[in-house]
Amino acid sequence: SSSGRVVPRSSSIVRRSVVRWSSISRPSVDRPSSSVVVVVEEVVVVVVVVIVKVVVVVAVVVVEVVVVVVVEVVVVVVVVVVVVVTAATTTTAAVVAISTQSECNVTVVQEIAVVVVVIVVLIVVCIGYIRAMPALTSYIYMRTEYLHMLRKI
Repeated sequence: SSSGRVVPRSSSIVRRSVVRWSSISRPSVDRPSSSVVVVVEEVVVVVVVVIVKVVVVVAVVVVEVVVVVVVEVVVVVVVVVVVVVTAATTTTAAVVAISTQSECNVTVVQEIAVVVVVIVVLIVVCIGYIRAMPALTSYIYMRTEYLHMLRKI
């Protein structure tokens, strides 16, 4: 029966030591520095998140504007080059056909007709592109405003 008494005594000693160690390891309420550190960490996280959001929004807007400007310039340059080269080729072919008056005039006329059709198609594409520009510009403007609204939230 003496062995039964030893077990409770040792368990009470263990309990007391656990209570003492746990009370020592807990941060005391008197030290406000730990709560200040937590608040500062939260503020830093919020600031970093806001900065990342702003950088992403600005990057998206800049990329969209640059892409639209580059596409406009490339389309205009390509169309101008193709029209000029085609017009020069057509004029040269017509002058050669008229001056030589050879038997292959039919072939030259067919080539000229194909070139004229290509020029007309390019002009129609340019007109369609120019007419579509306001819609594209307004889309970019609305997208930019939407991203600004997201940034404010």
